[in-house]
Amino acid sequence: MRLLRSPQNHHLAKILSFCMVMGSTFLPMPALLAQDFSSSPYSFDTSTYLPLTPEVMDKVITIHEYTLNATLTPDERQAFTDILIRHWESDGGRLQQTIGQLLPAYDQLMQMPDATRQLSRRANTLTLLLGLAQNAEAQDEVSILMLQIYRRVHPPLLAEAPFVSAEVADAFIDAYLFVNEVKSSQNAPAISEATRSELRLGVAADFARMPSDMQHQFIGQMQRVTQLMLNWGSMEPWEQLLTRAEVGAPLSLEEQQMVQQIQQQVSGHSIQLLSNELNYMAQNQQIIMGSAPYWNPASQAWEQTGGIVTEFH
Repeated sequence: MRLLRSPQNHHLAKILSFCMVMGSTFLPMPALLAQDFSSSPYSFDTSTYLPLTPEVMDKVITIHEYTLNATLTPDERQAFTDILIRHWESDGGRLQQTIGQLLPAYDQLMQMPDATRQLSRRANTLTLLLGLAQNAEAQDEVSILMLQIYRRVHPPLLAEAPFVSAEVADAFIDAYLFVNEVKSSQNAPAISEATRSELRLGVAADFARMPSDMQHQFIGQMQRVTQLMLNWGSMEPWEQLLTRAEVGAPLSLEEQQMVQQIQQQVSGHSIQLLSNELNYMAQNQQIIMGSAPYWNPASQAWEQTGGIVTEFH
């Protein structure tokens, strides 16, 4: 079964794991680079000294610019370089080891389609920012610097939701639109910038009201849907059909019979888990993010409720 298991996106997940803050701070080494690389596919000879050359530094900065979707200013590049130089010889060479694993990831990242890189990056940005904030509280230098860079380029939509920028909100909006596309088999309508601005504010306000555990739950759901978006075009027709069935899409009699046959022949556990997430998002979209356009089979039209937008009525 190829569902959500394309080699390209598997490697992308590995690459992102190097760039994103996912665990605890490991001071004094910069926390952003203090990852658990025991399961990394890349090997590194700890007895080999890795010089911090300008080329290595440029690649490290390029990956972090990609991660933040921001171009560092000359002062920010210098600050980033100074931090790495100060920690390069410390902690038994762990920083060198992490960078040594990051360099092959850079080469793979640069070979991927830009749309794939950007969609995956955007889906993981909120997780990154929350991790950076946690490490910044422990006075990690890289985390503090990266938060400053991100907020300079991508200011928060609302003060009470300091990590929800326009691009973060777009990741949620587009995930919900895709859920409705899967359920309706209709392409989502084009959204005007005014509509998207309203929806972005709705996402920020809803996220600000959520307790921490619910925030992480909805981040995870958005990330799973984004992963499905990346893989949808390469999925087998039967995989798409089974996913549509699980999210409650209207099926013809022939399609229903095919679904029953597939379910009898194939273990759909992984599809079931993902589809449950999709269906949950579809059912709760009004509560979570306001009124994204949805397809109404009865009227055969895109509709919207909640009073935010009326252009699709």
